[in-house]
Amino acid sequence: MARPKAKINPIWGNNLKELCEKERVTQKELSESIYISQQTISKIINHTASLTEETARQISEKYPGYSFEWLMGYVDYKNELEHFSKALSAVQDEGDALMSGLLTFAKLSGFEIKFASPAHGQEDNAAPVEKWLKMFKDGYVVSRGEQKRCISLEQMNQLQNEIYDFVEFKLNKLLGGNNHG
Repeated sequence: MARPKAKINPIWGNNLKELCEKERVTQKELSESIYISQQTISKIINHTASLTEETARQISEKYPGYSFEWLMGYVDYKNELEHFSKALSAVQDEGDALMSGLLTFAKLSGFEIKFASPAHGQEDNAAPVEKWLKMFKDGYVVSRGEQKRCISLEQMNQLQNEIYDFVEFKLNKLLGGNNHG
């Protein structure tokens, strides 16, 4: 009785191809660096052979910017730095959306919210990181007419979260439920 053919995950070949392109190595150079045949690398890239765990481990050791888990198709990020960067980007996108909504609600209600630090949007000789740190340390100014109040970054985050929770509550109520999801 013939042994069943192992399933070939196309991600293996796609990831190996991407690694070769990004690292500017040929299939032959990759194969020589991990001591397997160039034909095997070619077959994996062309989706006609499986990537073994041992080969994936050898590649990730030789090219540490590419994790074993990514090579095997278990995760969609190449390494922990890329994973952290994607997570940070998602948090930033959420924060930007919350801030945009808050600024819109504030403006519609006659309020203005700005960074307290004059460094925001202005050119000076301070390093970008120093400017951002100063802006976050100084917080925000909330104003309406002549009334002004400085609030910290923590207070701004709390305000954003309270508004988010309120909007979610009201929309859930509108839909006739109080579930979260």
